[in-house]
Amino acid sequence: MYAAYYYFSNLQQSSLTGRKQLIATGTQEEAALGLQAYNEVLSQSQVVPSGPEVAEIQGIMQRLVAVAPKVEADLAAQKGVKPHIDWGSFQWAVSVL
Repeated sequence: MYAAYYYFSNLQQSSLTGRKQLIATGTQEEAALGLQAYNEVLSQSQVVPSGPEVAEIQGIMQRLVAVAPKVEADLAAQKGVKPHIDWGSFQWAVSVL
């Protein structure tokens, strides 16, 4: 009985696809898990500290981060749902390995 309650009380409609999905973590927890995984990969890899490739990748990341909220808003409008991702809660970083 609790499993059904948990499932239905955490079901949300995705602003990106319009489909219903189980959301078991909050944005802050997602960000913390992402940072933990990012740091783990960095600790096991050889990071390229600088150079033209690093600058190019960082520029691409900055452009993607800048348009992500608009992409979500456009997709949500197409699906008839409200955008719900808290884009300001993410701290974006990119590394070249």
